[in-house]
Amino acid sequence: MGTSQLGGAVYGNPNLNQNADIILNEVGSTNRSVLNGALEVFGKNAAVVIANPNGFDCNGCSFINTSKLTMVSGQSRMSDGAITGFKINNDLTSDFIIHELGLYANNTNDVDIISRAIKLRGELQAKQDLALKQGNDYYDYTTGEVKSNTNAAPIEFGIDISHLSNISAGSIKLIVTEKGAGVNTADGDIITDLSNLEITADGDLVLKANLSSQTDINLTSHHGNITNQGI
Repeated sequence: MGTSQLGGAVYGNPNLNQNADIILNEVGSTNRSVLNGALEVFGKNAAVVIANPNGFDCNGCSFINTSKLTMVSGQSRMSDGAITGFKINNDLTSDFIIHELGLYANNTNDVDIISRAIKLRGELQAKQDLALKQGNDYYDYTTGEVKSNTNAAPIEFGIDISHLSNISAGSIKLIVTEKGAGVNTADGDIITDLSNLEITADGDLVLKANLSSQTDINLTSHHGNITNQGI
């Protein structure tokens, strides 16, 4: 028996012989994931994966005792009992939205958010490595690579960060892989305090946020324009 931060006294499961390294939470219904509070891993810290092809609404969500956090708008692909990747839902209604009360993973080393469309309307914090990855096809869980195809209807911005949305972490990557899609940031702050800040897209980068990095700021548009009013 031990004491959790959320549930008080908790008994361990006598049917389990060892602690979990990765915990996969996958939604099989047609509903979006609505995360309005804290999620805790009780016992040894573990990597948490939440997969929902219907999308996410995070409004004041936080994570306790989580070594790595992966949240993906897609369905898992497995091999020999291990996660190999995720098929991303390319429906734009299956987006990932961080609402006004934000997402806080201040004690989580690695945070990856993967979706066809990622929208920030509130604050986002992580301890070390934070990556927002946009794509419409497949996410490789082992390599972290996101792939897109040209079958889906085009979108203007794969990552859209609205007014008063602040992002902070040790390092930050905003990556849009879909052809023609870009990154849009309104007023706010995007800050790294340990390493690089990277923003990469195939389409336009429209950057009005204040960008600050402990080391380098790397901005790349493969086939679009970069409009930077923030630095």
